[in-house]
Amino acid sequence: MITALASPELDAVRAMESWHFGAAESLDQVSFLYRGQFCANGRDFSVTAAAAPRMGMVAAATLTQKMIQRVRPRLIAMTGIRQLAALGLASPQHCGWSAQRGGIRGR
Repeated sequence: MITALASPELDAVRAMESWHFGAAESLDQVSFLYRGQFCANGRDFSVTAAAAPRMGMVAAATLTQKMIQRVRPRLIAMTGIRQLAALGLASPQHCGWSAQRGGIRGR
């Protein structure tokens, strides 16, 4: 599970008690990951979550590559502020900053 922000996104993911996340592990000099596990339909699954050190597509892609090399996941998912808003865990803004595009979008 990749998130763009440590707070509130990664905090909200880690707050899911049924996923039983452990303590932070160092991924590299700037990133940390959290390992957890959950049971669904009688099967046990492992999950690893991390947040990019900064917002943006480049940071998310770099973190994703590091996670692929270290964790070897079967599936990669990225949560965003809109998904957390649907769960009532965050309130999205109507416009957002896209550093790679150099400006505000969504107006």
